[in-house]
Amino acid sequence: RAVDRLRRLKELSAYKQVLGMIAANAPLQGIVREILKLVTYEFGYDRVFLLLGDPSTSEFVRGQCVERKVGQKPRLSSIEVSLKDTGSLPVVLGGTSFEAFTLHATEAGNPRSYSCGPFYVNPLRVHDKTVGIFAAGYSADLSSGEVLRPERDDARLIATLAGQIALA
Repeated sequence: RAVDRLRRLKELSAYKQVLGMIAANAPLQGIVREILKLVTYEFGYDRVFLLLGDPSTSEFVRGQCVERKVGQKPRLSSIEVSLKDTGSLPVVLGGTSFEAFTLHATEAGNPRSYSCGPFYVNPLRVHDKTVGIFAAGYSADLSSGEVLRPERDDARLIATLAGQIALA
């Protein structure tokens, strides 16, 4: 279908843009910012998390969150997620779509909760070691039960971008 081809072309363009930045030895912070911007603006996700740390061995993971609300510009925040709290982060990795969940985090020292719809979550792997998590999905109104569902192609997009972040 034409819609599928257009989406695939957007994906390929995004991959090429990120790989170009990696090849040009752009600073990691710039590459991460560009990926977060692409995922929210180009692919329309409401919530994107890039968290560093191994969820199987760390007490905390830290990183960036982009949150987009209707009628507002996407907002980038630095967050820390405690992994002591079971269920605070869906840590089963590998492009899996999860049910709606709440992510409990700290932003600038203040507790914060993010109500999230089904997400695709992929590990950032370097030399067979998990060094972080990249996840994208939609916000959720957990009270109404209405959430946007990720599309089939979302797993490929998130997995590929996670690989590019790990490469950077």
